[in-house]
Amino acid sequence: MFFGKSKDNEIQKTFVRHIDNTNECARDLINLCDSDTPATITTMIQRMLEKEHEGDKLTEHVHLLLENAFITKIDKDDIVNLANYLDDIVDKMKIVARLYHAYHITNMRDEGKELAKIILQMVQILQEMISGLPKHNIDSIKGMVYEIKKFEESADTVLYKALEALHSKEYDYKVVLEWRDIFRALEETTDCCDRVCGVVSAIVRKAN
Repeated sequence: MFFGKSKDNEIQKTFVRHIDNTNECARDLINLCDSDTPATITTMIQRMLEKEHEGDKLTEHVHLLLENAFITKIDKDDIVNLANYLDDIVDKMKIVARLYHAYHITNMRDEGKELAKIILQMVQILQEMISGLPKHNIDSIKGMVYEIKKFEESADTVLYKALEALHSKEYDYKVVLEWRDIFRALEETTDCCDRVCGVVSAIVRKAN
C-alpha cells in the first residue's frame, strides 16, 4: 500500500487533483485547436492560463506537505519529481496558449490538432495511473506504460511530418518559425507526459 497515514493520503489526493486539473487543461487545448472565432480563442487561452496557475498551487501544496512530513511511504524524491513533472505538462500547454496569442493564430493546423489529441490521450492514461496508484502493481501498469510510450513515439512522428510540410510548402519564413515553435511546444508536452509515466512506474516498482 502506497498511502497509509493522513499526510500520505493528503499527498495522494493532491496528485489526483493535479492530474484532474491537467486533464481539464488538455481538454481546453483541444477546444482551443477547434476554435474559429476570436472570442472562443480568447476564452480557451484564459482557461488554460487559469489551469496553469492552479497547477502551480497544487505543486506548491505538495512541497509544503513534504516539509511537514517526517516519513512518507513513497520516496520523497519521487514525490517531488511527480509534482514537478505534472506541473511541467500544464506549463508546456500554457506555452502553446501563449504562442497562439502572441502569433495571432486563428486556425490550428491539422498536425497541431493531432498532437493535441495525443496529449489528451496520454493525460487520460496518466489520470488512470495516478488515481489508482494505491492499488497498482507492476503488472497492472505495464499496459499503460506501453501505451504512453507508443503515443510519445507517435507525437515524434507527427512533429517530423509537420516540420517537413512547413519547410516544403510554406514560403514565409516568419510563419515557418511561428508554427515550428507551436509544434515543438506541443511535442514537448508529450515528453513531459512520458516523464510522469516514468516516475509513477518507479514508484510502483519500488513498492513491489
